[in-house]
Amino acid sequence: MKKKLLLSLLIAATSLHSFGQLIYDHGPLVNMPGAGAGGADVSTVHHNLNTFGYADGAALSFQLADSLIVPWGQTWNIDSIAFFAYQTNSGNTSSITSVNCAVWSGSPANGGTIIFGDTITDIMTSTVWSGIYRTSSTTLTNTLRPIMRNVVTPTTGWSLAPGSYWLSWQTGGSAAFTGPWCPPISYPTQRITGAAIQHTGAGWISVIDTALAGVTDDAPQGFPFQIYGSIITGLSNVDVYYNVTFVPNPVQTTSTITINLPNSSLFSKSEFTFDVYDVMGREIKKIEHINKSSFIFDRDGMS
Repeated sequence: MKKKLLLSLLIAATSLHSFGQLIYDHGPLVNMPGAGAGGADVSTVHHNLNTFGYADGAALSFQLADSLIVPWGQTWNIDSIAFFAYQTNSGNTSSITSVNCAVWSGSPANGGTIIFGDTITDIMTSTVWSGIYRTSSTTLTNTLRPIMRNVVTPTTGWSLAPGSYWLSWQTGGSAAFTGPWCPPISYPTQRITGAAIQHTGAGWISVIDTALAGVTDDAPQGFPFQIYGSIITGLSNVDVYYNVTFVPNPVQTTSTITINLPNSSLFSKSEFTFDVYDVMGREIKKIEHINKSSFIFDRDGMS
């Protein structure tokens, strides 16, 4: 009788505590660096795209939502999130007055539920001009749409385990200007940038740029945001029938790991294979024909 027990091990086991550091950038926003008025960066509408920004204004009950993935083997402890919005003709002094934010277990349009935050409470802690203008591709020095960088800070800790999530947000602004509007992710040439959704007050709809070339050229859009905090990575003991443990855990300075499978009675009639994967799911090492309850895994210089 021959069995195979597949065990996954995350090799990137050093804990990373980067308090307040950028841990996720759902961008980019700038696609013409330094091309704007006074050398400012530019986020430009390009290649038959047609929309400067999408409404997320609280006054008319607009919201935006976009997805994110926390990779396997990581836990994200979120300190703050930066969103981007502008009000036309506001000038470079921010006119943004509030931002609320929620983390959802899945798409708000398809049964997702809120696990952190809400769609009402203002948790914005700062708003400043980002140094970026939103322009057309033929008016790069236009200054009508200065993009503000709006930071929200959760009042309680938001900790995300590996998995898929959605963020929703809503922005308040001065009644003296139009908007607020959220500029989409902007690459130099790529037109399809994501699969975000917008709540119009009546329900959620897909965010689609109705490009000038016609319906066949329409492009789904995503939105930029930045998450700050810390990422915790490490090994998890595999709690299965075989009671697998790794020693030491986490692995920081040693070159080898001892793998223990205490249920040694199985090994008189079974062989096992130990597979190692990175966070992208790629196999990077394999140990075959294991027939004892304890064996050594050599890191071979892997981080």
